[in-house]
Amino acid sequence: MVVALPLSVFLAATVYSPTTCIADLAPVYAAAQAQTGRQLHFEVASLKLAVDQDVIENRPKRSVGRFRWNTDLLTMLSYAYYLELWRISGKSGLDTIYILDATIPPNATQDQVRLMLEALLTERFHLQFHRETKVVSEGYSLSVAKGGPKLPVGKPNSESGEFDDGYVIGPRPVAETMLLRGHNASMLQLAAFLQRHLGTNVLDRTNLAERYDFELTCTLDESGPSPDLVGSCIKQAGLVLRKYKGPVEFLVIDHVGSLVEN
Repeated sequence: MVVALPLSVFLAATVYSPTTCIADLAPVYAAAQAQTGRQLHFEVASLKLAVDQDVIENRPKRSVGRFRWNTDLLTMLSYAYYLELWRISGKSGLDTIYILDATIPPNATQDQVRLMLEALLTERFHLQFHRETKVVSEGYSLSVAKGGPKLPVGKPNSESGEFDDGYVIGPRPVAETMLLRGHNASMLQLAAFLQRHLGTNVLDRTNLAERYDFELTCTLDESGPSPDLVGSCIKQAGLVLRKYKGPVEFLVIDHVGSLVEN
């Protein structure tokens, strides 16, 4: 049987080689649980199958003392384990949409909430998985240029009473330019946007744990968005987009049981 260990336990017990591309899992994330000495849980959590399977939210709604999300299991796993969507594989049914409504301590950090979600999904779905390093032969890596990042630290908007988990958007091109905008955005969010934009894998290898605000302008040609054009755009931020072939760690789902609702 494969035992689904909490991520912090896995990180603490494993020694990584620099070639395994695990640095993006962020030591701060593991430290959030290590500081408590025990596994973190939501105070109260309701997780139910969504009646409408056509409505999905890309980001959770997190306010003081509350965490709500209407999304599929794959997206929840990506958030909980801080992994790009394409690095999670295995059992079918990960595209099923659920409604989560949970209460959290008022001062809970985002890293702590991720660990609470990790525990909830493991318990409610009897989730079992293993980690496997595979060599990928297509896609890109996002890394920091030699001169270092040129990104201002993000300023979260808390006026609405909700925590600001940030985003990256690329509005429709106007004439021959496109504005790539990030608000309180993580590099994982930027990598996810680039993946959708380019239609191929993008691996975050920046090792940047901060969140950032940025506005980057890309020039488009008649062929539309391309890696070269996007690369020239993010170069303004002190980042580099390169072809990548090498080892990447995947979260492989071995078992997903029926949801235990409450």
